[in-house]
Amino acid sequence: MSDDPISFWQSDGIAWARPSGDCCHLNATPVKVFVKEMVRRGYRDVVVDLDDCTGMDETFMGTLVGAALLLRKLERGPLRVVHCPPELDTQFRDLGLNQLFDIVSNEIA
Repeated sequence: MSDDPISFWQSDGIAWARPSGDCCHLNATPVKVFVKEMVRRGYRDVVVDLDDCTGMDETFMGTLVGAALLLRKLERGPLRVVHCPPELDTQFRDLGLNQLFDIVSNEIA
């Protein structure tokens, strides 16, 4: 796990964000800014890797929803959430967020 709260990178035309620790209001804004910048640069694929995520608050979840809606509005690929912990996977599906973004849980990945 990284000492930085979020790692960002681009690889093979995909923009990646990997938050570490608690995904909360404190690190939601950098993800929002990153997604907007990657969309501005023409990226079609955005992936949020939750492999190092230990929890998520409503603000961060709302940031993911906003990113997914932005990508949809601009007719880009769906936001992909990978390495999703089982408890978050269940919460996303219970809220219907699997209709907004593609989810790959830790059990599948």
